[in-house]
Order: sequence, then structure tokens, then C-alpha cells
Amino acid sequence: MNDRFVIPGRLRNTSLFLIAVGVITLVGGIVSLLMGHNDVERARFWAVLLHDSVFFTLITTVSIFIMAAASLAQGGWIIAYRRVTEAIGANVWVFATIAAAVMFLIVFTFRDANGINTV
Repeated sequence: MNDRFVIPGRLRNTSLFLIAVGVITLVGGIVSLLMGHNDVERARFWAVLLHDSVFFTLITTVSIFIMAAASLAQGGWIIAYRRVTEAIGANVWVFATIAAAVMFLIVFTFRDANGINTV
């Protein structure tokens, strides 16, 4: 079984373009919201970043629970979707690390204009 999946060039370029758009958007949010002196904008940036990271962590975790529930119920339908749920579930540690880093940054670095942690 020497069949390897090769990503087509157009799909690879499209994926890299979308990754670049996401990174540019993140940098734009950092520059416009974090570099300002308004505490509400800074809190909004951290809240959105925390919300997104926890959302993707929970989506990947649900994928693992679906696979576990189908395995316990001995459902035959999971065979068709097993690789999809395994591939999604393999990214739990990535999203959990990002979520933990964002939570620690919020708790230990977010200060208002007076230097008080308002979280």
C-alpha cells in the first residue's frame, strides 16, 4: 500500500492564501485593539480570542466523544466516518494549548490603566 495522498497545487495555494489572510487579520486585530489605550477594546480582543480558542477545542473534543459513543454502542455507521473523527480529534492538543495560553495571558497580563487586573 504505497498510495500517498498528494495535495493538488491549487488547493495548496488556496490553503496558504487563507492562512495568510487569517494571520494578517490577527495582526490587524492586535495592532488596532491591543495597541490602543481603550480598556474596552483590549478586553474585547482577549474575549474574542478566548471564545474562539475554546470553541475549536470543544469542537475537536466533541469529535472524540462521538467516536467513543459510537464505539461503545457498537454502531456500524462510524466505520465510514472514523478517519474524519480521528483526524479532527488529533488536533485537540493544539487547540487546548492555544486556549490555555490565551487564558494564562488574560489572567497574568491583562491590566487596566491603573495597573489593576480587572478580569
